[in-house]
Amino acid sequence: MAKVLVFCDAYLPGFKAGGPIPSISRIVDTDPDHQFRIVTRDRDIGEHEPYPSMMPRSWHQVGPVSVAYLRPGLRDTAWVASEIRSWEPDFYYVNSLQSPWFALFPLAEIRTRRLPPARVVLAPRGETSTGARVLKRRKKHLARPLIKSLLGSSVTWHVSSTLEEADVRQWWGNGFPRKHDFIVRADLAVPPADHESAGRSASEPKPVVTFASRIDRMKGLEEAVALMSDIASPFVLRVTGTIKEADYWADCLNLAQLELEPERFRYGGEFTPQDAQRIFAESALMVLPTKGENFGHVIAEAMSVGCPVLIPDTTPWTPVVVAGGGAILDDACSAREFVELVLTESPVDRLERRKRVLEVYRDWFRQYQDVRTLFSVND
Repeated sequence: MAKVLVFCDAYLPGFKAGGPIPSISRIVDTDPDHQFRIVTRDRDIGEHEPYPSMMPRSWHQVGPVSVAYLRPGLRDTAWVASEIRSWEPDFYYVNSLQSPWFALFPLAEIRTRRLPPARVVLAPRGETSTGARVLKRRKKHLARPLIKSLLGSSVTWHVSSTLEEADVRQWWGNGFPRKHDFIVRADLAVPPADHESAGRSASEPKPVVTFASRIDRMKGLEEAVALMSDIASPFVLRVTGTIKEADYWADCLNLAQLELEPERFRYGGEFTPQDAQRIFAESALMVLPTKGENFGHVIAEAMSVGCPVLIPDTTPWTPVVVAGGGAILDDACSAREFVELVLTESPVDRLERRKRVLEVYRDWFRQYQDVRTLFSVND
């Protein structure tokens, strides 16, 4: 049984990091042929206090995996390095390209042989996409040579689509290393529901349009508010998600106050993956003008209950959306027309649309959910 050591910024019971947490938890839950350990931070993203009852310098059993929750700074690095040397993993799975403590630092430790040698599988999680690269462009441009040097000559990249593979190659530039290879495999997503949901909330008479994601410039809440400001039909724009950038959230609130009537905008607070299907079951539509997704768990969660999605052509979900999962957000005029259509259709037409969304998601799930291991000693 091969041993896999995972480095990640956040893990259960956290949820504020979004998609990477279910991505990792579903890998370890569906791969009983490998032994996993996870090294992560001792608190959720953006929190100042650690998880309750988490003892430092110890392993905690979380489902089928042992997890070490590290305190901020260097206090626990010597301990965890000693633990890793004793355990002697066969693989390192690095769940970021740019995280200072849970990607760059362990890659440096591996490169300088302070950690035992093992094969490195790296999941960039959308950090090489065009949309991600334009945010904090100068800082990321300056960091790229360091990151490339830490990766060395031999790495396996775990990407969710051929689109993300192309992003990685473009990020690297000329001279892509011959011994860098790719595993192109979609993340494990939520299974489809047995039946389409109603798309209406018992407590809200108006149709609900939902933006559900972390609130930062990458996810495009400001664009969602601008789009909905042009909609004449009755609706409530319900925003749910962790506020990651307070200044950006203030800008979105100001725009909503200027462009939307007060009863048309509502912040629903944070949500966990366990809440997602319920949220979308009550939603007429999910709108996410994201600048890019390497996978997009929230898109899968919406379609898994039949909720149509309106997203740009910057995610792996475009073929599913075009086949009947919703609409592509390509220009303002067609986007407004689609939103108006969804908000005004009859109950019969609404359920037919949601049945079609669920059908195309079920077809995708049947075809692309590959539970083979990412860690093969025979590769």
